[in-house]
Amino acid sequence: MSSTLRQSLLTGRVDRIAMALSGLCVAHCFLTAVVLGVLASAGGIFESPLFHEVGLVLAILLGAIALGHGAMVHRFMMPAAIGSLGL
Repeated sequence: MSSTLRQSLLTGRVDRIAMALSGLCVAHCFLTAVVLGVLASAGGIFESPLFHEVGLVLAILLGAIALGHGAMVHRFMMPAAIGSLGL
């Protein structure tokens, strides 16, 4: 391969890598601004008592289902009994 051809291939590859990195930089800067804006405006949602109450109900429901299923599959109640103390 001639030196000129090798140089042009290398330059093209470096140019493509530089363009890709530049595009990633633009995407990163844009998404950082969007995510920070969304988190700032969504902060009020996470302070709401309703958010925590819904989370508690879901955690208890999923825990009870998982413990009940495990007790039925393994036919052993001790892990379910101990796990229910945590609920």
